[in-house]
Amino acid sequence: MLARILLLLAILGAATEFANGQSAPKPALGPCATKAGQALPALEKHKEVLKRRLALARAARRNPSAASTDEAKKQEAIAKTQEISKTQAALLDVLVRIHCLKLQEDAESAEPPPPEPPAPPEIARAEPAPASAAPSVAVAPKGAPKTRGARRLPADVDKKMVDTAGLPPPAPATPRGVTGQADGPGGAIEVVTYYATNRGRSGSREPAKVYGTNAAPLTYGRALVSIPATHTSGRLELPSIWRLQLQPDPKKHFVLKSVTSLKTDEARWQMAKALEGSGSKAILLFVHGYNMSFAETAMRTAQLAYDLDFPGVPFFFSWPSIGQMTGYLHDGETAELSQDAFNQVLDDLSALPAGEMYIIAHSMGSRIVSEVLRARVERGKPNTRISELLLAAPDINAEIFRTRIAPRLAEMQGTQTTVYASSSDLALIASKTVNGYQRVGETAGGVFVYPGLETIDASKAALVMRDFGHSYLTDSAAVLRDIGSLLRLKLSAKARGLSQTGISPDIYWSLR
Repeated sequence: MLARILLLLAILGAATEFANGQSAPKPALGPCATKAGQALPALEKHKEVLKRRLALARAARRNPSAASTDEAKKQEAIAKTQEISKTQAALLDVLVRIHCLKLQEDAESAEPPPPEPPAPPEIARAEPAPASAAPSVAVAPKGAPKTRGARRLPADVDKKMVDTAGLPPPAPATPRGVTGQADGPGGAIEVVTYYATNRGRSGSREPAKVYGTNAAPLTYGRALVSIPATHTSGRLELPSIWRLQLQPDPKKHFVLKSVTSLKTDEARWQMAKALEGSGSKAILLFVHGYNMSFAETAMRTAQLAYDLDFPGVPFFFSWPSIGQMTGYLHDGETAELSQDAFNQVLDDLSALPAGEMYIIAHSMGSRIVSEVLRARVERGKPNTRISELLLAAPDINAEIFRTRIAPRLAEMQGTQTTVYASSSDLALIASKTVNGYQRVGETAGGVFVYPGLETIDASKAALVMRDFGHSYLTDSAAVLRDIGSLLRLKLSAKARGLSQTGISPDIYWSLR
């Protein structure tokens, strides 16, 4: 019965689009429903066959046969590379279905989702607070809403004594005037975020479909995201097929309301104005990972800025991920090809009157960011404005990172680099199996540590039922709370009250 329901929902989700152009959310178990009839033992057996086939192909490529001519050797290498890519894709598909079936078994034994609570009463708009009590906010261009300001600690608090692990979780967000406007339906909060992208335009006027998946020259713009007044920190509230919600409701869901393309000079001018009016004159730069659309990246950036109470200007770089679970190998190539565009973004942002820049890179986006920063350090390009670099669930070969990238990141003066990793990240465990090397962001094979970098084990905060435990950067209130204190107070992991594990120099920290 459950399989039929899942299949029906998958078909319904694929056929339905939201009125504003946002793709219908895929059921969490959708990939399992597409190939019904394969039992878990059969998939596990097929996985082992593919792993052996992949190992043999890699060994053959490292030790080619004694071909008669150079051309024959070249053709043999091409054939082996194609065989490896084909086997990797098949193995990734099997791994995803195995994880899905395991989640399906958990879902069958779990209780059904509770009925949706009734909508809260309309929230009356509060009277403006006195100017002396107004929170610090980043001022958007004229006519646009302002971004949310950061919570401030009393001046007499000793920052070294702050234990963020003991702080209460953030309360559900409410329209407290933090954006300057809360005029949307139900008091929805509007957040302006700027962006750079090397995606090509699709020709569509619908906000979520303005940019496609093909690569193009770098362009800039501004996006307006609506956040529901009932938003809870650590959630990206989108319509749920389980609740038969086929269209976004601004009272309940995030909505990408508009996307405005800007010429580079206009984008710089608008961002400069926004920075001048912000409390911190800081930029929050988010770089997404694999399987992310432009629309979801815009909404995730707005969520991060809002949940972190960021007092500056939010910004994101969207590279041409095809936004599909089966597009992992394609996205890996595209991420590498997007490094030049991101390097240009850093050059352009450095010309703004920003005091500091905080970079948060997720998953495959960490490859782009870390490789570009490595190259900039080696070329002697200054990165002095990058105050914090956060690599969340980085999908990077751990040995390459240790020998090639981490030493350069450790040389960045004035930049604190933090790595968030987890043993519950099934997506990175699958990546390790497919690529043949441990990833920096997964701890099942040991926690990655390097002098000068801080590694946070977020295993207890990564929920496997959400995106295979891979999206804890934005889904975990504990992780968001830790990042919030890191950005606002610039405290080390020890000062933030995290638990220390290991013996010097191999020390890492755990979220409780």
